[in-house]
Amino acid sequence: MDQQAAKDFLDLARNHLGRVQDAWDEPTDWTDLSIYGFLCLEAAIMAAAKSLGYKVKPIHREKAEAAERLSKEQGLPDIYDLLWDLNAARKAAAYGGVSSPTFNAEDLARKIETYVEAVELLVGKSKPPKPIIVKPVESTPQKPIEENNVVWLNEEILEYAGGINRLTFLNWIKHYRVDGKPLAIKVGGRWRVYKDRLDKFLQGGGEKIL
Repeated sequence: MDQQAAKDFLDLARNHLGRVQDAWDEPTDWTDLSIYGFLCLEAAIMAAAKSLGYKVKPIHREKAEAAERLSKEQGLPDIYDLLWDLNAARKAAAYGGVSSPTFNAEDLARKIETYVEAVELLVGKSKPPKPIIVKPVESTPQKPIEENNVVWLNEEILEYAGGINRLTFLNWIKHYRVDGKPLAIKVGGRWRVYKDRLDKFLQGGGEKIL
């Protein structure tokens, strides 16, 4: 197993996922969505393969076969057919003269995001266990908050916002402002959420922008 290579591929997948998330909403950038969606899935497959010690050559057919194996052996989402469809869409976008499969942009972005999240969990499980550090028990539950009232966008924040999915939250970021300011900013390919603005937005204090 090569955990450093797995981490590098997973970082690459996350970067490509950021392009997918930027591309899917209307007006959909189908070129970016198909190209970076394809690259994102392939990078995620390689991350999982490296983490588990699978031998996969850097060619599309072997990556697709690895995806099928990961689905059967590790329970990852089955993206074998999706990979081939995205490969055709990527070629159509890049070269022209090739028919492209028909996708629903939001559904496609959600499937890609779901796969990356599944690989993140798999790679995390494959890491050597960390030393156990006993921390004092907090007297009261703590809300997801960091210094300066800014938190990373993660599953905890999505649950805090009402159990919504990531794409819905990204729609909020794109289409709403609180006191003229965004709910979040993108830093290094990840979203940093302003907790006070989110609280006000959830209480009906957001303004929709065009």
